[in-house]
Amino acid sequence: MYACLKNLADVESRRGEPLAAVKLYAQAVDFEGDNVTLWHRLGSAALRAEQPRLARLAAERGLHCSANHWGCAALLCDSLLALRDDVACDAAVDGLLRIDPKLPRAWSTKACLLAESSGAMAEAQVALCEKRALALGAAQPRAKRARMEPCEKVRITRPPLPFAAPRPPPAS
Repeated sequence: MYACLKNLADVESRRGEPLAAVKLYAQAVDFEGDNVTLWHRLGSAALRAEQPRLARLAAERGLHCSANHWGCAALLCDSLLALRDDVACDAAVDGLLRIDPKLPRAWSTKACLLAESSGAMAEAQVALCEKRALALGAAQPRAKRARMEPCEKVRITRPPLPFAAPRPPPAS
């Protein structure tokens, strides 16, 4: 039964039906709750289906199964960005950098998060993170992240979620 549910979910995911895939993956984890790859697939489909809370839960469960699974760590960062939980995302990025300190995407995300901070120290940290990301192979130039727009540097889109209230602009 597990294999059928997982395979059907994979088919739905490939067909571009993330919500159907989420439902099937959720049924499959009832059978194989300790499969880190299954949690990662569930979380990825949930993020595509604009369900970042479920994506976060799946990423955390996946990391519980395998603490060094970089896919789940990256998924956790993506879901926290979608939830606009920058503090938790920064901690998750630090965890991702402990797994792989040469991951350009993690350094790019770190630079994106720091770009919202103010002050000379924050700007210096952003510059260092950007330099590290570019040295490790990040392809896109930095664009300061707007509150409700994608962080283009790390290719993460933040769709306007119906349950997310817009944040006020940062004080200048």
